[in-house]
Amino acid sequence: MLLDFWDKSNLVVGFMDLYGVSGRQMCEILERIQYNSEDDFVKVFCEETDIKLDEVDVSHDVELLGKIVSTTIDDFSYIKKHGLLHLDELLENDTPISRHLKKYGISINPELHKISIGEKTFFIPTVNHVSKRPFARRFRATVTEK
Repeated sequence: MLLDFWDKSNLVVGFMDLYGVSGRQMCEILERIQYNSEDDFVKVFCEETDIKLDEVDVSHDVELLGKIVSTTIDDFSYIKKHGLLHLDELLENDTPISRHLKKYGISINPELHKISIGEKTFFIPTVNHVSKRPFARRFRATVTEK
């Protein structure tokens, strides 16, 4: 399954497939978000679908085609202090996103191309590796268990 963060339509369809959400449900979610722009998107999604995101198994056949995806759970204080950083640096150092992932037993080592989820370690093969920073550019990776 491909989650393409460069293409909004493809991303919506990918999330619908991943979480088993019908077109009608997704329309209701998007409509609610549109009319209540103050609402947290994730919270709305979980309320409308009764899905707990940390209980969904995403360790099988998920491909990402993406941009840097991050969060601002600290009111931008980390970004204000350190500026915008490469994704590699955000994942390898003590940052809001790495701390958030650790809370769920997830660690990512871009240099070694590894993702650890709990006791399992997965290898991320390099595709069109041009940079010393494997996640710094647009990438496509298939997660496979090793």
